[in-house]
Amino acid sequence: MVAQIIQVRRDLGKCADPSVRINAKLSGIARAHSVDLAKNYATLIDAKAGDPRRGHYGSDGSLPADRIRAGGFTPAQKPENWALGTNLTLAQAMHNWLYDDAASNWGHREAILNCEYRVIGVGSASGHNSRVYWTQNFALM
Repeated sequence: MVAQIIQVRRDLGKCADPSVRINAKLSGIARAHSVDLAKNYATLIDAKAGDPRRGHYGSDGSLPADRIRAGGFTPAQKPENWALGTNLTLAQAMHNWLYDDAASNWGHREAILNCEYRVIGVGSASGHNSRVYWTQNFALM
């Protein structure tokens, strides 16, 4: 995934230096949110219908910047991408964030292409009905 982000930043972005690195701790934060989504989908998604941030809320009311900051990082301006789908792979989630993101006004794509976002965490969890939840968190150096 890191190689894909670097390549996309080269091809589509305006990065002089498109590098990004995965951080294990930030990946743990992303995974914890994916697990939270998988366990609490009805509360976190369905109950917040109409809220553009639905799915970004944690069951404790936290938002991505709160979770990232609590982990000791400086959150990016658009600090999180999340996706869910039946048997969704990371490659499919990346494709959706990059090329099929009009519903979120291309915000997921913007986060991936932002050259200032140098640290990334990625996590997933499986839920009911073969749903797979993916979370990407972005932080500044």
